[in-house]
Amino acid sequence: MNNSWALIYVTGCVVEVIVLSVNSLILWTIRTITGANTVKRNLKKLEPPDRTSFLERVGKSLGAIIFEIALSWIGVVLGVWVFLRTLLGILQEVFASTPEEIRRLRYPLRNNPSLSRETVWAYLTAVAALGGNPVTDPTELLSSTEDIVKNYPDFNSGLALRQLQSLGVVDSGVAAAALDIVTQLQNSRVRRA
Repeated sequence: MNNSWALIYVTGCVVEVIVLSVNSLILWTIRTITGANTVKRNLKKLEPPDRTSFLERVGKSLGAIIFEIALSWIGVVLGVWVFLRTLLGILQEVFASTPEEIRRLRYPLRNNPSLSRETVWAYLTAVAALGGNPVTDPTELLSSTEDIVKNYPDFNSGLALRQLQSLGVVDSGVAAAALDIVTQLQNSRVRRA
């Protein structure tokens, strides 16, 4: 009797390894085809840098995989559920009705992994403005760029604001006022140096 339970458990572990492998391969392929991997890569350019070491990341990933495999048949059910949830989320995002203007702005984020931080920020701000979060105050724009400058001192706020202005989504007066403030701050820093 004990051998049959052990066989059921080990079979579940083997099936879970197969499910994890197939899930990873299929979801990676779908994310690549839909541009989700490129979007993720672009969004990471604005996130705070990951300070964990490579070995720590590998250790956490391996620990999670080993834990999921050890769950055996529960892991199989969870793996299939995660796969279906992720697949449905990707399909919903791809097939959701989105205004043409927003699709036009999302296109570079989905298809160009070489965008600069400034360009990614400009496109994301423009998409947010069209999506119902209009920018009406230059200090909002400045605060948004300052958050990125804290993590990436080489981020050029002036360039990002000019790129946002060129997209023609945010009120040109608001963008121009924010750009004037950035220019004044840069000029005052140059004078002090």
